[in-house]
Amino acid sequence: MAIAELVLKYLDTLVWPVVTLVLVWMLRAQVRQAFGRLTRWETPAGTLEFEAEARAVRDEADDLRASAEGPAQGGLWPGGLDDEPPPDEEDGPPDPAEEPEPDVGSRGGGWGGRPGGRDVAKPSVVPAPRSWPDFRYAMDLTEHGPVAAVCVAWLCLLDCVAELQRAHGAGQGADSLSPRSPLVETWLWVVDLGLSPEAHQLFARLQTLWREALRDPHLVTSAAARDYVRSCHALAAELRKLL
Repeated sequence: MAIAELVLKYLDTLVWPVVTLVLVWMLRAQVRQAFGRLTRWETPAGTLEFEAEARAVRDEADDLRASAEGPAQGGLWPGGLDDEPPPDEEDGPPDPAEEPEPDVGSRGGGWGGRPGGRDVAKPSVVPAPRSWPDFRYAMDLTEHGPVAAVCVAWLCLLDCVAELQRAHGAGQGADSLSPRSPLVETWLWVVDLGLSPEAHQLFARLQTLWREALRDPHLVTSAAARDYVRSCHALAAELRKLL
C-alpha cells in the first residue's frame, strides 16, 4: 500500500505540470495576444514605450542636425526655436534703373500692341513659387491633439519630398505623394540625390511611429508628439539642403 500511495503521489505531481503545459501550448496564440495588449496597448506601459521611442528618434534627429556643417533651415519654426531663413536678396523688387526698356510692341495695357497691330505678344506664364512646408501648425496641435500633430507633421514631411521632386523635375508633383502610397522608390531617389543613410534611417523610424499612432491613438502623448514634430522638422532641414 505504501508503494502504491507513493506511485499515485508521483503521478499526481507529474501529471498536473504536463496538463498545464499542454493547455498553454494549445492556447499560446491567445496568451500571446493577451500579454501583448497588457504590456503595450491597453496600459500606460504602451504609452511610455511610444514616448520613449519618440524621444529616441528625436535624439537621433538632434545628432543628425548637430553633425551638419552649419545650422540647417527646415522651414518656419514656432516660438523662435530656430532662426527663420534670411530673405533672399534676389526676391526683392528689381532696381528701376536696371529694368530693361520695354519695346514698342509691349505697350498696350501689358498685353502686346494695339488692336490693329500685327504682332501681338502673349503674356508669359510664370508658375508661382511654392513655400517650404511649415511645421508650426503641427506644433500648435501637440497640446490638445497629439495624434493630429503627428499626422500633420508626417504630411508636411511628405510635402517636403514632393517639393524636392518638383525642384528637380522628378515624379509627378506634390499630388503624387500620399500617406498610403509606397515611398521606397521615392526615398531611394532622395538617397541617390545625396541624402545621408542616417537621415534615411530616421525617416523609417518616423514612418513606424506614424503607423503606430494611427493604429492606437491612445499611445500618443503631448510630449511624444512634440518630439515627433521636432524630428520631422530636423529631417525636413536635411531635405532642404538638396534643393
